[in-house]
Amino acid sequence: MNKLLLIIYLLMFFTANMISAKEIKPSFFIESKGLVHDFVIDGQQLYVANDEGSVEVFDLLTKKKVDEIFLDPIFTTKLEWQNVKILSVDRLNGKTLIVSSTNTPYREVWLYDGVILKQIVKVEDRISVKEARFVAEDKFIYGSLSYEMILYNIGDDYNSYKKQVEQSSFEDLELSVDKKTMVTSSESGEIVLSEVSTGKIIKKFPPLNL
Repeated sequence: MNKLLLIIYLLMFFTANMISAKEIKPSFFIESKGLVHDFVIDGQQLYVANDEGSVEVFDLLTKKKVDEIFLDPIFTTKLEWQNVKILSVDRLNGKTLIVSSTNTPYREVWLYDGVILKQIVKVEDRISVKEARFVAEDKFIYGSLSYEMILYNIGDDYNSYKKQVEQSSFEDLELSVDKKTMVTSSESGEIVLSEVSTGKIIKKFPPLNL
């Protein structure tokens, strides 16, 4: 299957006295050109990271694609060109943060301001980035497959910190609305609440279901 229907659930209302389960129906469907790895909503636009080398931008009001951010294909060891996989996407103040695959175990991180696509993390840095999220316009936090959480300062081009959370493989990252705390998870099933600015662990939640 080379296409994935991305279902956007909107306008889901439940009554306070609901006794039995109620069927939830999608308001509409949006179709990506490839398999979807991540997506983020910014205002009325949906940014979709696919495995065909691009971030597709859809207008949620018109339900149409309005833009697309392309990354160059890579030349594989089989001597053929192949589209990169866009593994993570985030948005803040008109800028797009992108994590892409390479033909090595390591990943790249890009910053797109609407005109220039700038490479932030390179293959030479030897980091298997899985997910990246904006903390501020000049900072972002990212997690590696080895479960290192790294706070990167874009303007000064340095890591504010790099912390190994645990030995299990990193799975997911979510920031609080004020971007002061973050929740991360791993293959161990443990959930960790940490302070974004320092990486200090606030609380650990034991695994309930692996």
